[in-house]
Amino acid sequence: MTIHIHTSSRMSTGRKQLLYAAATFLLGILIGISTSSVAEDELELFYSYYSDSSGLDVTSPNFFISKDISEQDTLGFMYLHETFEKSAQGSGTDAVSGATTVVGGSGSSFEEDRNEYGAYYTHDFSSTTLGAGYYYGDEPDYKSNTLLLAADQDLLEKNLTLSARVVFGRDKVDKLDAAPEESFPKDKEVNRLVLAATQLLSPRALIVGGFALEDQQGYLSSPTRRIVIETFFPGGGGVRTVYDERHPDERLRQVYFIRGKHYFMTRSAFDLNLSYYTDDWGVSAQSAEVRLSQYLTPQIIGRLRYRYYSQSEADFYKEQYTQEEDIMTADYRLRAFDSELYGVKLSYFLRHKKFNGTSISVSYDIYDETNNGIDGDIIQVWLNMPY
Repeated sequence: MTIHIHTSSRMSTGRKQLLYAAATFLLGILIGISTSSVAEDELELFYSYYSDSSGLDVTSPNFFISKDISEQDTLGFMYLHETFEKSAQGSGTDAVSGATTVVGGSGSSFEEDRNEYGAYYTHDFSSTTLGAGYYYGDEPDYKSNTLLLAADQDLLEKNLTLSARVVFGRDKVDKLDAAPEESFPKDKEVNRLVLAATQLLSPRALIVGGFALEDQQGYLSSPTRRIVIETFFPGGGGVRTVYDERHPDERLRQVYFIRGKHYFMTRSAFDLNLSYYTDDWGVSAQSAEVRLSQYLTPQIIGRLRYRYYSQSEADFYKEQYTQEEDIMTADYRLRAFDSELYGVKLSYFLRHKKFNGTSISVSYDIYDETNNGIDGDIIQVWLNMPY
């Protein structure tokens, strides 16, 4: 059994939202492929604390456990609780997405809790592994139901693994301050297909490549984000009108990714990750990341990494709207931007017989946008205790 305890320090609001926009979709795909074999008898405890200068504080404890109920069957359960607290200062922020609540205006204070529950089951048929999972998320203005189906097939004496993931999401989006004439909650569907192949090139090298297709339909706006339009009259004075954002009711997203990893006789490893993203809202993005890991001593591993990300804006994105339009967004993540991420990580492995395999890791990353955007810091600490 393994215990993981994870904590992270503060991040700026902007960096958090942009990191999510740049990486969440792709990282979720890569994690889903790379964890096709679930760790045996694993207990994971996770805690993070987030605070920024806009007055937003987020705490996120997480509990995860998996257990082999036979040589071929594994059951797992998870629970996540998040608390969002926002004070009334500066621009408003949507706790879930991190996007601007009111374009051209100010936000208000709020406090919100989110709970997520999940369970999964896998069965190993020697060279084939099948799995299924269900996850339920609950917060005041959002309910999510997600079904995951997974399959992995080993070929060529396990030198090649083909993986497939199918995800069906059925969500309910509510608006807590909806007017009587508004119809809430609204439906949102998210269906995702991920296909990937992992090939061992040699005992020290492998490559992973794949494709992900995600179709979203229904209410794709956020009821907490607002757009302010000010109209001024020639003789003086004006009118200030606030609108809900209006997104298209369908979005097709695609990601192509490839990763290579090579281990060297110098007790070091090199990773290269490349991805390309596109959707029918006009957003396209390219990302490249390199990592270099090295044993500094028999008990310490150091890792350096650098990531570059570049994104175009959505067809309907504007920093400021001067008149009402059929499609309008207040989502800061849909703008064009470039970003860089620099990071260092140190891992220490205990060799005492009572704690053999236990490791402590600390990482520090700097995020910076190259076009006068957001910058900030990320600090993370892990404790792994196998027993």
